[in-house]
Amino acid sequence: MGLISLIKGVIGKMFKKEAEKIFDCNIVTSAWMDAEIRRWYCVVGGSPDWKSKDDDVKTINFAKFLCSDTAKKICLDIDINVTGSARADYLQDVMEELKKVLRDKVEDACGVGGIMFKPNGSNNVKNCIDYVQADDFMVTEKTKNGDIRGCIFIDFVQMGDDHYKRLEYHRFEGEHYLITNKAFKSKSHNALGHPVSLDKVPAWANMEEEVSIDGLEYPLFAYFKMPMNNTIDYDSPLGVSIFSNAIEELRDLDIAWSRKGGEIEDSKHMTFVGPTAVMYANNNDIKLPRFLKPVDLGDDVTKDSVHEHVATLLTDQRIADINSVLSMISTKCGFSQGQFVLDRKTGQITATQVESDDHETIETIKEMRDALRDTIEQLIYALDAYASLYDLAPLGVYETSYSFGDLTYNYDEDRTRHWQYVTQGKYPLWRYYVKFEGMSEEEAKEIVAEAQGENQQEGLFKEE
Repeated sequence: MGLISLIKGVIGKMFKKEAEKIFDCNIVTSAWMDAEIRRWYCVVGGSPDWKSKDDDVKTINFAKFLCSDTAKKICLDIDINVTGSARADYLQDVMEELKKVLRDKVEDACGVGGIMFKPNGSNNVKNCIDYVQADDFMVTEKTKNGDIRGCIFIDFVQMGDDHYKRLEYHRFEGEHYLITNKAFKSKSHNALGHPVSLDKVPAWANMEEEVSIDGLEYPLFAYFKMPMNNTIDYDSPLGVSIFSNAIEELRDLDIAWSRKGGEIEDSKHMTFVGPTAVMYANNNDIKLPRFLKPVDLGDDVTKDSVHEHVATLLTDQRIADINSVLSMISTKCGFSQGQFVLDRKTGQITATQVESDDHETIETIKEMRDALRDTIEQLIYALDAYASLYDLAPLGVYETSYSFGDLTYNYDEDRTRHWQYVTQGKYPLWRYYVKFEGMSEEEAKEIVAEAQGENQQEGLFKEE
């Protein structure tokens, strides 16, 4: 995210009226949402509107960290399994590639409320999904539940001085699902231009101008939406940024941090001396230490005296204020109090304590994981349809299963607990080696068998 995405978003929305005329449709996303999305891009991109041009107020871009940390929790040890047929094997290969980039895409969604996962029909499993940012699509139809049923996607390509744009329109018309592609060329990045054939751009050359598919229940795209109420535009099907309710607190955090940094910068030790001392140093070719500063005290009788400048650092108060703001950000973003603190926590926290203290965080991440699972399920549905449409894999049934890492998991505690099971005879030693020592099952069983054999021989010798 950042300036490039913001510029593209502004440009994309400029095509709104033209897209409505070209496809004879209505864009249901509002100007309010467009403005907020652009603001979220600025915030997470490190250019919030409260950042001073004179650097009096800087930004630590906590929003970026917040999105990154949330995405890490959502995608922790995620596993997606598709089984049941040759078609399932193909879908599984795509999921393996998806998992490689999923955390980054989830982070993008956290920043601006959502992201589109759209198959593109490619037979390359490494490049068969387009990840469409919130500024590169326009919603044309939604259900009363807020599910998106129609959408126009925007693609940009620049070749030399020519700018190409492609509008890809997905919608249901009766029993038919239609996909229409139209390409345009212009000399300016902010103009749609005049229509051209798709083969003018190599990447679009194999695309059909219109495709009709029957028998679909869902659209061939999947929108991952942050599971938070959109109070900016209640009618919008789009999600909101995870920090949308904490904009003021993010501003307060940047101000508090900037004041702390400015205070430290101004704390450099300085000693002021009068003009007589400076004159003496100059006449005798003496270089004054850098912490000595000359000052003209006028007719003051003490003008040749030494004045020490001792800065007052309100470090404890600043940190307390910063932690107070961080606590409010945690709460307003759906996380537990104290989820984010300036100072590290001391002492060991058990899994039970984490689960008790951080239940808000666990509940929020669970809701996001549920939303992500539903999105991937719809994405697999779309990939299955494309596989049939372009004969990418043999037709077959498939089943999906998902698993996520335990947010309260503590490796050292788990290892200690399993060792206790071993010593109590409740858990086989070879399984312990596999789980915690990284051995294969065969290696672990051989070591256990060898140890048991040596122990038995030692026992025989002792009897003799």
